[in-house]
Amino acid sequence: MNIDFIGKVQANTEFYWRYQRYSFVREYFEYLPLSYPPT
Repeated sequence: MNIDFIGKVQANTEFYWRYQRYSFVREYFEYLPLSYPPT
């Protein structure tokens, strides 16, 4: 049971970090044109 629990935690952790990384990259590229000063 302990090994099964550790496996579930690792899977959830990987999913969480992948989702956070995806959200960060998407947000960065959405607001990238707005971050430059007007020329």
